[in-house]
Amino acid sequence: MRLETHNGILSDSPTDEQIWDALASVNDADNEMVYAILTRSDKPAAYIVASGGPKAYSVEYHEQDKDYAAEGDVPYELVAFLFTSYNRGDDAWRAKVRWQEVTLPPAGARWAAPALVLVLVLLVVVAVLLYKMAQ
Repeated sequence: MRLETHNGILSDSPTDEQIWDALASVNDADNEMVYAILTRSDKPAAYIVASGGPKAYSVEYHEQDKDYAAEGDVPYELVAFLFTSYNRGDDAWRAKVRWQEVTLPPAGARWAAPALVLVLVLLVVVAVLLYKMAQ
């Protein structure tokens, strides 16, 4: 496992104490872009991540090309349990919160509608300019 925060990599073999400290640093940070992530070394595309604080976090995990998010805000102590359980490789963390699959739009899909509107507006502007030039 690799433990990393917004400040960089903390350990390639984290202890429970290091995990608690990393989550506390997320908890105490003034920056809005704070996170702690625990990545499996045997499966680099599998990880659990927490962001937020100081009273509650959002927690997500990723495995087998799917993303899952914990429902609602998760308190600090529970986030620490999720991370330490995940670090040990047991599955106890899965049952402690409700997880919902997060479906992300295909790459570029969120820009499709605004891009279409922009193209239509540009076409109207060009048509108006051509009409005025022809008169």
